[in-house]
Amino acid sequence: MWAVSVLDGGGEDLARIFARPEEERRRSLRSLPTEPGAATGAAVLDGAAWLECRYHQHVVTGDHVLVIGEVVGLGADSTRSPLVFLHGGFHRFEREQV
Repeated sequence: MWAVSVLDGGGEDLARIFARPEEERRRSLRSLPTEPGAATGAAVLDGAAWLECRYHQHVVTGDHVLVIGEVVGLGADSTRSPLVFLHGGFHRFEREQV
């Protein structure tokens, strides 16, 4: 079991931690606030949207490994907009005012 946390628009600094070299990243990540997911108990970041997954398979694609899972739990705070990395930079979706 594992989880994917989706950072909100204010999470750029945290996203940069995930991009650091492995040893530095591991040190930084140990201090992040997490909570166990309701479906699997996998760690999810406090305040982030999340997907809890059951491992299905993995595929080697060049120098990457694509991990495929079955989503067994998810959640999000509908008041927060996600952080997106696209075309070499961070972007935020603006919420429509209705």
